[in-house]
Amino acid sequence: SVHLTGWQPVWDGSNDWSYWKLSGVYRDTEYIPVYMAGKLVQGLEHKPGVIPPTFPPGEAKVRVEARSETSNPAIRSLVRMNIWNEGPTSLSQLSARYFLDLTEVYAAGYSAEDVTIDVYYTSAGKVEVSPLTVYNRENHIYYYELDWGSYPVASGGRIEANFSVHLTGWQPVWDGSNDWSYRGLLTTYTDTERIPVYMDVELIQGLEPSF
Repeated sequence: SVHLTGWQPVWDGSNDWSYWKLSGVYRDTEYIPVYMAGKLVQGLEHKPGVIPPTFPPGEAKVRVEARSETSNPAIRSLVRMNIWNEGPTSLSQLSARYFLDLTEVYAAGYSAEDVTIDVYYTSAGKVEVSPLTVYNRENHIYYYELDWGSYPVASGGRIEANFSVHLTGWQPVWDGSNDWSYRGLLTTYTDTERIPVYMDVELIQGLEPSF
């Protein structure tokens, strides 16, 4: 436990980076980073100006879980994702961003124009997918945004999406392991903060890449 030496009742752990999102049951967290020989090997360090989204009572609260498929990882990243509405009311105008690091694509002589996304399924029936959008040109960071518009997600409900990202010619130079949104994904569903969710363009869950 962490507290004042005199146990004064002024403590508030809710704004602590590593305490955020902890609950009375065990769940995965990216906010307690792990190091090996002084090198960060898992999780996210706090960065000045980066504050996890907070949710006043009764307002939007969502959780993202995702898993990867290991088929042909040198050709594509195949992802299955659920966005759960854990708030008390129905939500709409939700979107999610999947961030990519295309360093290996450019190193192989290709560019962002050679990358595409295939959406195989969404429980909403349809989803609008943005063009591949630059986020940090110097570091080759891009994202696709999946936008479900007015589709309502009931309290306790979810949106499911299955998609893959790859080169248009399926060239075997792909490496999803350096992608912000792919990192930490397993072959079983696990919570992730790296596929941020927005409502009416406002970030309500997760973290965007930081440098």
